[in-house]
Amino acid sequence: MRVLITDGVFAGVEAALQPAVERLGWELAIAADPDDAARQLSDCDLLVVKNFELRSEQIGRATHLRGVQKLGVLTMNIDGEELARRGIPLRTLLLPSAAAVADHTMALLLALTRQLVPGMAAMQAPPMDVGPIVTDERHFVYDWAGLRTSVLNGKALGLIGFGEVALQVARRARAFGMTVRYAKRRPLPPDVERRLRVHSASLDALLHESDVVSVHVPQSPETEGLIGDNELAQMKPGALLINTSRGAIVNEDALVASVVRGHLGGAGLDVFRIEPLPIASTLLTAPRMVLTPHAAGAGPQALSEAIARTLRRWPATLRAARAGDH
Repeated sequence: MRVLITDGVFAGVEAALQPAVERLGWELAIAADPDDAARQLSDCDLLVVKNFELRSEQIGRATHLRGVQKLGVLTMNIDGEELARRGIPLRTLLLPSAAAVADHTMALLLALTRQLVPGMAAMQAPPMDVGPIVTDERHFVYDWAGLRTSVLNGKALGLIGFGEVALQVARRARAFGMTVRYAKRRPLPPDVERRLRVHSASLDALLHESDVVSVHVPQSPETEGLIGDNELAQMKPGALLINTSRGAIVNEDALVASVVRGHLGGAGLDVFRIEPLPIASTLLTAPRMVLTPHAAGAGPQALSEAIARTLRRWPATLRAARAGDH
């Protein structure tokens, strides 16, 4: 059986996957680009797809196709109806990095809204005029550090981009009671929006109306500098910006200026144009910043292990599909 990964893989993933595929007695092929994937469709039995557009025409050319594994849970790039018509199973996989980056996005947001960094600093160096008392159910010194915290419930979250990570962020944000809108070049189908309880908006509207804006688009010539002076000025006074995507998408100088000026309420960043940050970077001294060292993702090893686990489940899936045909 021949397994084709249509979208390429990170360095090291192929080497980690190869032993698992060999133990199954299968052959592994990895396409260099979409054209290469299209050329190899006719020879594959199992497709492993991330962003590759698998439409009815491609499915018709994949004459040996017995199953499709989506890397992720959004399947708009796959013609599921055509697969079902042909009796070809389609399975999804929650990507480890999508879950990890979504967790980290919420962690940055909570650190800002609950003032965790200044709170820790206050614990280490409390004000001299706050006397210690023995606390009980009725006696305590509430917020003796004078932190200005806020809650997420009822806040509006705006997602720039809506892929696998943004989907997981949206689900977590909804659990915190936030409303969720997103800006995307091609909006989701209306039935998907209803199911996920998210709504599309133009970028300008999203910036104007969101209490929190979180960046989830890949870096490209079109997205570099996407969030600059003009975009930051459009955001609500006191709004927060979170970036766990790529550093070059946000103009860092403009962001620092907006926070220092007091327009933005703060920012949580895990990604930067230069990593690690130069010691002279103004991001390190700007107020109301939570910075982490590009640590949000789960890493290539977690991805390769997740793919290997799901490949090992495919023999049972294919046996069940064959049994259903009889």
